[in-house]
Amino acid sequence: MSHTYNPTPAPPPASYTHVDDGDADSVALLDAQLEAIEDALEHRHFGAGEHQVVLGVPLINQNSRWTYDETNRAWVQTDITSAGLLLWPVAVPPTFPGDPTGEGGRITELHVRVDGNAGPGAGTHGALPALPQIKFWRRDGATVTQLGSTTVDGSGTVGAYETAHNISITGLTESILATRSYWVSVEGESGGNALPDELQIERIWIVVTAP
Repeated sequence: MSHTYNPTPAPPPASYTHVDDGDADSVALLDAQLEAIEDALEHRHFGAGEHQVVLGVPLINQNSRWTYDETNRAWVQTDITSAGLLLWPVAVPPTFPGDPTGEGGRITELHVRVDGNAGPGAGTHGALPALPQIKFWRRDGATVTQLGSTTVDGSGTVGAYETAHNISITGLTESILATRSYWVSVEGESGGNALPDELQIERIWIVVTAP
């Protein structure tokens, strides 16, 4: 059996045909589209936008002050003997070796959605308790750093506290690098005006932008 070898390959076709609609497009247009895709991949930041923190079993549930409410899919402070710190890991977009910045994006905001009267308790606060607060943490190697400031719930009235609202840390410019990991801590209400089974953590998320 013999084969014929042609050292000069045939030139590419001047047009191609979509299988779906039958419209012929120029190869030049296809090349331009492929180059745009390649450029996007070289500078990709798939992580831009909001990223939810999975409110599964926390790494810390200090003194077991909190219980997960399966009906509302939220964490409820069932014991107000103390504020009871909760700690969750925060998943962030991955970094890409081919990315010229070496970053997975930048964290600019952290938000915790709470409601001071959404739990299974039947009461209402007679006055504001010592209010919940949040902190944002980064670990890079052996170094742990708090990002931004400790933010206390800004509710000024019982009515505002007993309505769903956010506790937020904003103004961050945190670069996501492969060596870094993150956590959010939440402390609940406490003090003489605190009530059990009322405060509920409904949602936690971060906002990520491209570098």
